Amino acid sequence: MDLIRVNEAHCRDCYKCLRSCPVKAIRMERAPFSQQLRARVDESRCVLDGRCIAECPQKAKSVRPAYPSVRSLIAVNDDVWVSLAPSFVAAFAHLRPGQVLAGLRKLGFAGIRETAVAAEWVAAAHRKIAEKSQGPVMTSSCPAIVNLIEMYIPEMLPNLAPIVSPMIAHARMLKKEAPCRKVVFIGPCLAKYDEITRPGLTQDVDQVISFVELETWWAEEGIDPSQLEDEYFDGPAPLEAVLFPLDGGLIKTAGLTPDMLSNRTLTVSGLDNCQDFLINLAASEPVPMLVEMMACPGGCINGPLMPADSDDAFARRMRILKYREERPNYRENCPCPAMENSLADDARAEHADYEFLQRTYENRQIISVEPTEEQIKEVLAMTSKYAPEDELNCGACGYNSCKEKAIAVLQGMADPEMCIPYMRTKAESMSNLVFFGTPNGVLVVGSDERILDMNSSAERIFGTSRNHLVGTLASQWIIDSSDLRRVFEDNEEIVRLEKELPELGLIVLVTVVSAKKENVALVIVEDITSQRQRETELQLVRGVTLERAQEVIDKQMAVAQKIAGLLGETTAETKVILTKLMRVMKEEGNTDGAVSGDWRRPTE
Repeated sequence: MDLIRVNEAHCRDCYKCLRSCPVKAIRMERAPFSQQLRARVDESRCVLDGRCIAECPQKAKSVRPAYPSVRSLIAVNDDVWVSLAPSFVAAFAHLRPGQVLAGLRKLGFAGIRETAVAAEWVAAAHRKIAEKSQGPVMTSSCPAIVNLIEMYIPEMLPNLAPIVSPMIAHARMLKKEAPCRKVVFIGPCLAKYDEITRPGLTQDVDQVISFVELETWWAEEGIDPSQLEDEYFDGPAPLEAVLFPLDGGLIKTAGLTPDMLSNRTLTVSGLDNCQDFLINLAASEPVPMLVEMMACPGGCINGPLMPADSDDAFARRMRILKYREERPNYRENCPCPAMENSLADDARAEHADYEFLQRTYENRQIISVEPTEEQIKEVLAMTSKYAPEDELNCGACGYNSCKEKAIAVLQGMADPEMCIPYMRTKAESMSNLVFFGTPNGVLVVGSDERILDMNSSAERIFGTSRNHLVGTLASQWIIDSSDLRRVFEDNEEIVRLEKELPELGLIVLVTVVSAKKENVALVIVEDITSQRQRETELQLVRGVTLERAQEVIDKQMAVAQKIAGLLGETTAETKVILTKLMRVMKEEGNTDGAVSGDWRRPTE
């Protein structure tokens, strides 16, 4: 159905839903491109008790909303009625019952009736069957219990009363009055969403929404029921069936005693308790006549789709009991159509075999291939469980035993690394590998500046044993108190400094890292003696090289100067000769000019 949706961004590495699921219908899968494990509800195995939704600490699970479909239904049909679960009184702590009805009227419903009216006939039918039965009769009003028996304990199907739930019975009553009428059930139950899709029940209730969805719908429409005047129910008023959402409510409504000490009736609530009871029923003695079973502990008032602000279970119970006394205030004087419910309990039981109360069941047993012991041992070995004493059976992963989890791994429902003790050991092993395998010395120093622990590399660096150093002041060995105070008192995250240890012939780089949560500091000591020696040797090599280079430069400069000197003398001599030559040439030119000066025209 894709009924339960998971917000993958919020669901990560948490097994709380798996721990809360009695039938282990949660499949753990690795997220794409990540090592995180995420939960997905396998609805083919799920009985839809909804506990995983209520228990999820990150609120990562939600129900596919149905109220948009109801809103569309009202838009095209003017005869849409509400069948309101009797637990509505417990659902809205801040509202009077009449204000809840007023809020529903604002949404456009044509009529509002209490499902509890049909619950009285359902309870009477259970009583009639139980009185004639040769064996114990299991109540069938809780659809999650019906799913549990059909899927996991089908051998108990003959003991399951062939009676529809009050929701189905009420819808059939409403449609018997008007066959074209549409019926919307509103309650706190997840399994109701699925119940209306079961064979033989698909023509009764048109839609199911929860109290949580109703609040969301009101918010979207801008409706604040707390500001509205009280409205009233339509149709007949229920009697004791207003107690139906409490454990023992069906038995009380049937006119039987819900006394816990009675051996004629028994009330079992909580899916895990119901599962244990059904499995061990054969060994029970005496066997009760009528067993009322409810998947939610304490009854429907603790349904998984109750609003978050609906108080605790005790307060919800008290509101139901209070409403029982005040219910006449929430209905007007109007004729009760169709089904009269004013009969006494005995008379109602005699008339409770109406056709519309009947239903059948189907065997939907979950059949899984059981792995071999060899396969189970191989999976156990993945988490270092080689012998029975290695199996802690702590249940932290969500499964009751290590073997059960190994089977789930082989069935594709779990991951080997869901074992928290194993992963812790693995993490500690990795930490130890780093702590003891690093070539650097590591000292754990407390706030009193005394050494609490150290690794083998520190022993090697200091040339002494761990027993000799642990308990002594760190300042005796490696770091001054003033530098430690920078971490413990001045809240510096990291302090780095270089120190010489002449007595050890070492030069070390010291890094102090604060570990505030543990109130300790990690002092990491790196031996850089060889590095510093290499740097010194390199410096010497550089010095010698510079000297040699300078000598070469000086020699080259001397040669250059000599060459320059020789070139300078030659150039000077050449200059003198050329100057003399130019002077001679000039003088000869002047003489020639005087002899041949008559080339110019004579002056007039």
